[in-house]
Amino acid sequence: MPSMGGRRVSDRIEAAQKIAYERGVRDGYRRALRELSDTLREIEGQNKLPSDADLSIPIEKLGLSGRIVASLKRANVKTLGELVEKTESELLDMSNFGPTSLSKVVENLSNRGLELRRHHL
Repeated sequence: MPSMGGRRVSDRIEAAQKIAYERGVRDGYRRALRELSDTLREIEGQNKLPSDADLSIPIEKLGLSGRIVASLKRANVKTLGELVEKTESELLDMSNFGPTSLSKVVENLSNRGLELRRHHL
């Protein structure tokens, strides 16, 4: 086989490998984007509020202890809507707000069909 012909074959093989690689990368990106999109839809579904939730309720009217209410107020959380926008770690970072306070808040929200935000988005 002449060297010129051999070079053409190897060039064609190399070009075919490059195309296959680029398609694989492109398909990988598409697959990753689909998975990310599905995950975001799932997170949005978990964070949806019941339509009858009155998010303007002041935290003083939620039936939480005075200590919890005081901690929330110091962190500038004044309403139910502001509370459900917080994550567990954000609440635990607040002054005088520990695991017991967190469990009381989570229980209170659960009784209302609500929950804290799960992730930083």
